Amino acid sequence: MLAEEKRKRVLRVMVILYAVFGLAIVYFFFFNTGLSLVPDPANQEGIVNIRNDSVHVIKDISISYLKQGQKIELQSISELYPRSQISIPLLPEYADEGWIVVQASAPYHLSQQIVIAARANEIPPKVLLTFSYPDFGFVDVPVESTIRACNQENFSVPLTVDMRLSDNEVSPNPPPQSWSVEPGECASVALSFTPTREAEDLSFNIRVLNESLVIVEQTHVMSILQVAQELESP
Repeated sequence: MLAEEKRKRVLRVMVILYAVFGLAIVYFFFFNTGLSLVPDPANQEGIVNIRNDSVHVIKDISISYLKQGQKIELQSISELYPRSQISIPLLPEYADEGWIVVQASAPYHLSQQIVIAARANEIPPKVLLTFSYPDFGFVDVPVESTIRACNQENFSVPLTVDMRLSDNEVSPNPPPQSWSVEPGECASVALSFTPTREAEDLSFNIRVLNESLVIVEQTHVMSILQVAQELESP
């Protein structure tokens, strides 16, 4: 009887240890920290940074914002390396009752949320913008659009260009690009995407912003062709 009682006590202790170990594993895989959403350290309004504070690569990150109770996907990041960050420009239409709510989530990591006050309407800086688009592209070949900005102000103007494609099955949206134009000077930036299939009328919307203020917005339509078909044509 004593041996049987001792065996039962040992089994109970082992069950408790296994349960604690299992809970620790579940917590590690499903509630891992590392993702963080922080305002831009340079105090640039309309920008939030997503940062990897861990020592491992975080994959399949989803960035979204909340509006009228709905979660709207903003951007996806395939990989974010340790101690690195990516800046996310916040557009005025993300605002809901004067606030912008941004969320970041990734498998096996704790989701993060940040609430930022939306900016009031402002007068945009005087910047002359020129756009260069291709009329058609080819499958598996990068399609590049160029935006040239000439600053007519007497101060430096930071700009961000954002592109949204009408069909994300043709290609994901390219990441936004930021650049700064000095007074009286001109500077260009390029956005590119690589289509993975044909499309007869692929439209994409391009917005140029000064921080979170939209300066200009344009929509362009193009066709995506197969390379072999184009080469065989007379």
